Amino acid sequence: MIAYNLNNIDRAKELVELSEKYSNYFPVDVRQKHYIVDGKSLLGVMSMIGNVVEVIPVMPNNIDETTKQKHFQFIQDIQKLGRD
Repeated sequence: MIAYNLNNIDRAKELVELSEKYSNYFPVDVRQKHYIVDGKSLLGVMSMIGNVVEVIPVMPNNIDETTKQKHFQFIQDIQKLGRD
């Protein structure tokens, strides 16, 4: 889980674009308290604006080397977004 400050529309769009970029490798869930939405859903992610959310890359049971690399890249990318 990665904490992400979803404080405006631009941050929501960036998160959705990043989730879409990695969607061929694993789904991304966005959680705020007990609500969970698909990271590719702009409407769902926008409903959480104003909160610090948890970004969760959902890894499959059988992980190949490519998926591991993409997971690592995803974490680096989301951390870069968090610094802006």
